[in-house]
Amino acid sequence: MNKVNLGLVTLIFSILIVTTSCNSVDKKAALVPRDAMFALHLNTGSLSSKLSWDEVKKTNWFNQISMDQKDSLTRMLLDDPGNSGMDTKEGFFVFARKENDGTGYFGFSGNVKDAAAFEAFNKKMNDAGGVTNKDDIKTIAFGERGAVNWNDSKFLYLIQTNFGRSFKMDSGRHVYQDLTKPDYHEIGRRIFNYKKDSLLSADDRFSDMMKDEGDVHFWSNAESLSTMDNPMMGPLSFLSLDVYFKETVTAASLTFDKGKITIHAKTYSNKQMQEFLKKYSGSDINMDLVQRIPSENVIGVFAANYKPEGLREFLKLGGLDGIVNSFLAEYQLTLDQVVSATKGDFLLAVSDIGTKKRMVSLGKGMDSLPINAPSANIFVVMPVNNKAPFEKLIGAAEHALGSGKMPTDVTFRLSNDLFVAGTNPGMIDQYLKGGKKDFPFLSKIKGHPIAFYLDLNRLIASMPKDSSEIMQASGQMWQDIVMTGGEFKDNAIVQNVEVNLVDQNTNSLKQLNTYFDKMSASRKRPF
Repeated sequence: MNKVNLGLVTLIFSILIVTTSCNSVDKKAALVPRDAMFALHLNTGSLSSKLSWDEVKKTNWFNQISMDQKDSLTRMLLDDPGNSGMDTKEGFFVFARKENDGTGYFGFSGNVKDAAAFEAFNKKMNDAGGVTNKDDIKTIAFGERGAVNWNDSKFLYLIQTNFGRSFKMDSGRHVYQDLTKPDYHEIGRRIFNYKKDSLLSADDRFSDMMKDEGDVHFWSNAESLSTMDNPMMGPLSFLSLDVYFKETVTAASLTFDKGKITIHAKTYSNKQMQEFLKKYSGSDINMDLVQRIPSENVIGVFAANYKPEGLREFLKLGGLDGIVNSFLAEYQLTLDQVVSATKGDFLLAVSDIGTKKRMVSLGKGMDSLPINAPSANIFVVMPVNNKAPFEKLIGAAEHALGSGKMPTDVTFRLSNDLFVAGTNPGMIDQYLKGGKKDFPFLSKIKGHPIAFYLDLNRLIASMPKDSSEIMQASGQMWQDIVMTGGEFKDNAIVQNVEVNLVDQNTNSLKQLNTYFDKMSASRKRPF
């Protein structure tokens, strides 16, 4: 009897364990390909804890939809989505993937709670009820362009689409890729049997996003979405524009909090872009520029700080600096001169929204008609570093103004250190004189390279008064939006969004449910 080499057996057994653990699919991993163009995760467990299905069923729009449905299957789902056999507590994913030929598909995946109920549900949807059962996966096709694949634990719906439409740059026309019927079972088999590193869950950036206890997660892959490798791009295909998209993804989490909706996002990119962002990211916005706004009725503000030389380097990365210089040459300017013109601060502000009377001509020999037209004071402000190129830029703008390419009511002012353009000459002069107002929103936007503020409540109140229930509900619902970010942290650009509601004591998801119910009740039919 031969002796068994225990050491060799142990080594082989260990290799098998390591290999299997590295390459096999985590049973809990979402069935989303790693190269998906985008993926949306609905954290149904968290969402249902903030707004139950019973609360949704009490709304006017839901009752109207229910009454209109005659199909027993639809009524069954509306009564309880769990009747489908899906696990409605474990969350769902919606994603899209593009194939090499430009075609692709949308996917909807999740967990199966009751396999028998799930099969019966899909047979009813298909009518014919034909089930293919092989490779430990069941498949039902829905016509030519869709199918569902499932096993005892997971399901995957697929809908074919065409991402192959291209815009041919040298002809100015769209070119369409013909669709061929895919093998849905084969696609499902590949996804169900993907190795672990081929699923999106293997991407550390995606995993970090999913650790954020948000109600909704969103993943976007700029490289998969871009069309820079398309031969239809004409001359642009010779540029290095792929540097802006390669390995670039955005991971965001949305949460329905008490009195507000918050979004936290990170945008990651390749090493070349990371080095650029690390070197040229801006500092905190210039709050002095904001505080000089000569109005008590500021509706919105966008402010940014940037390194001017970063603009030139950004264009150079993609080989765009030559194109920009050719354009600027028409105005006797160069990119270097434009870069040297500013100090790296920018402000756009909108205030005093309302209406004003204006006369509209009805034609020769007819009296003009007075109407109430929307009005607002708009400011664009940039601190000046080099006055000479700025004067050339103003000259180019004034030429565009005279040729009708810009609104005729825009005024330009250039002082020693400030450039201001706007729609109200008097307020521009006040701005240049200086001032310092303590706006209530200042604390919300300061301390970031980029900030945006919009007073939704004031904006709604400035609209024409009427008795519309929608306008009344909107005024009672929305307060403001605050967006900040631009910092480069942990190899990513950070962005944060906060939508604040008037009622600060009730969860925002419940408020949205009530808000949409009020709006639907004011219409003859729901949305």
